[in-house]
Amino acid sequence: MSLDDPGSLKEAATAIRERRISALELTKAAIERAKSSHSTLNAFIEIEEESALNAARQADETLARGMATGLLHGVPLAHMDMYDRKGFVTVCGSNIRAASHVATETSTVMQRLEAAGAVSIGRLNMSEFAMGPTGHNYHHGRALNPIDPTRITGGSSSGSGSAVGGGVVLRVRVQRQDVVLRGPAQRGGLGWRGEQAGGQHQATDQGIEFHQALQREIRVRHATGARRCGGAG
Repeated sequence: MSLDDPGSLKEAATAIRERRISALELTKAAIERAKSSHSTLNAFIEIEEESALNAARQADETLARGMATGLLHGVPLAHMDMYDRKGFVTVCGSNIRAASHVATETSTVMQRLEAAGAVSIGRLNMSEFAMGPTGHNYHHGRALNPIDPTRITGGSSSGSGSAVGGGVVLRVRVQRQDVVLRGPAQRGGLGWRGEQAGGQHQATDQGIEFHQALQREIRVRHATGARRCGGAG
């Protein structure tokens, strides 16, 4: 593995634990990819550089003392802009929720990621309030398909599909509905997996929840076709 190609999530986590690469190095590389790909992917609503670098440094310091927080210790990830983190802004892809909306508590999913030692580098683009199957966002601009920018990403987790498909991060955290996963995953050359902690699939109701307990993952598997983008955004 390398900074440009960190391999799988397991390979990255193992390399950090074995101190073949530092969490800070991997996080810096992920942030640079997020920045350099902004004009071609528009995957992020906000890159949280300062907090991510501080968390990565702390992860390295903890590991140097012979301790590891969890299975994702020091691994840089990103999350859909609908999961609250205490002290951070969450706008759910909208301008209705002002940029000054600072969360007063941390959502369950983000608590679990933090407990596992993951480093979040920022909030990913999405359909406004997760209500849109194409992935368009008229406030922040649409996230672009990493395979063909003339085609839609699908939604609502448009930035998530762009970020993983474009090689910015290894994995992302998105909303729980199956439609949220399948569209961006398939159109971005990815596969998807949805599961509860016990590994059992579960049908869920449509709706908006800003605090998600169910964990969902997108990971690279295979490429499929996509519809051409018919609108601006």
